[in-house]
Amino acid sequence: MAVLLSVLSFFLAFFAVWFAAAANGTAERKSRDLMTTQIKIFRNAMDEQNKATAELAKRMRVLEKAFHGLKNVRDQDARLLSDLEQGSSVSRSNPGESRKRNVA
Repeated sequence: MAVLLSVLSFFLAFFAVWFAAAANGTAERKSRDLMTTQIKIFRNAMDEQNKATAELAKRMRVLEKAFHGLKNVRDQDARLLSDLEQGSSVSRSNPGESRKRNVA
């Protein structure tokens, strides 16, 4: 009787290990599929963010050029005003021709 119970318990233990391995394999496949789907969604979102960031960087460079152009015009205007206040005859002749407005 003990031999029969030990053989039966051996087969039961073998079946339990086989069942656990099969369940683990199924769970791994499902989780891998879910992870793959999530990774694709994440990559697409990151690609969109990278494109938006690149577009913003390009627009910032354009704005920076315009800002520096306006700053140069402001500095030129300040020099011209200073020259006019001091009574410089060169500035009074034709103030618009002595400088170019370079605004990007």
